[in-house]
Amino acid sequence: MTLAETLCRDSARIGPRAVHVGAPDEIDLETIAWQIGRLHIEYGDLDTADGRLVAGPNRGSIRVRAGIAIVGRRRFVVATRSDIFAFTRCLLRSTHSHN
Repeated sequence: MTLAETLCRDSARIGPRAVHVGAPDEIDLETIAWQIGRLHIEYGDLDTADGRLVAGPNRGSIRVRAGIAIVGRRRFVVATRSDIFAFTRCLLRSTHSHN
């Protein structure tokens, strides 16, 4: 793993850690997703995945399959897609800053 990857992994995890809550269900994932990258959460049809991240350089959306019955699973989808966005954006920025 490169130094950039290590730093980006750490920065992607900062958002949820910065929120002080008593239980996981108290974490406002929609607010964190917005703060990370202006990510809008939507629920709808997805045939081949539980969630999908569509993002540009300044904003994006996370679509969560509406048929997921377990709230914890829906929250997991939002959290992981937010992490992926933060990590990828950080890697792209570090790559561009070294060119």
